[in-house]
Amino acid sequence: MSSQGGLKAAAGFMPYCVSKAMVDMLTKVTALELGPHKIRVNSVNPTILKTDMTKDFYENEEFMQMFRAKHPLGKFATVKDVVNATMFLLSDDSAMITGSSLPVDGGILINASGYPPSMVVKDTMAPYGENMYVSSNNEASSLLLGDVSSKAKAYMFKL
Repeated sequence: MSSQGGLKAAAGFMPYCVSKAMVDMLTKVTALELGPHKIRVNSVNPTILKTDMTKDFYENEEFMQMFRAKHPLGKFATVKDVVNATMFLLSDDSAMITGSSLPVDGGILINASGYPPSMVVKDTMAPYGENMYVSSNNEASSLLLGDVSSKAKAYMFKL
């Protein structure tokens, strides 16, 4: 078991992040060495789960609001989510997966900007045409592209 901390640096958590990054590299090297024996090796990298170790985070409402806002899915992973991912990797359904680190994180690792997905982002499409506008509410998130081309349309993604 690894962590999102093995895939993304976090200030103040150097020993934790380094140890989890080691687990991820051990996963890759071991998969290379055991693959010829038809043994698959993978790691699961969950986000912060509610445990005794993370109790202080979960009791800090300001931190929890900020953390939830940065998750594209807008919710936290549960122990059940991690168990389901682990069971998938142990099953024959993942027969061609080895040497992988599977994030179970609600998409927080793909949020490179660190800003909540609901924020308005201006001028990111400027080289291609008009501004890009991103908005979100509890029911949907919409991506509206300006007059980029005659094929530009509004897309609605259900969260």
